[in-house]
Amino acid sequence: MLIDNDLTVVDTSNLKNTTINGTLIHVGNTTQTGDMTNHTGNLDITGNLTVTGTNAYFQNIRIVNNQIFTSTTNSNLI
Repeated sequence: MLIDNDLTVVDTSNLKNTTINGTLIHVGNTTQTGDMTNHTGNLDITGNLTVTGTNAYFQNIRIVNNQIFTSTTNSNLI
């Protein structure tokens, strides 16, 4: 199916194997089921980030079991 105009979904919709070229505007809560394994580009978060689990990995900083580790000297923790 090809949709080449605006599409408004008012209720629940399941999209499989979907490519969106352009801007996707989502209003409301999002539930992600399954792994989100790859993200290319920037991700800007306004507000709080809650990580449930014991480990968080960033570019040069790892938080493992309530300890902070860096992989390079003088990594900026700010």
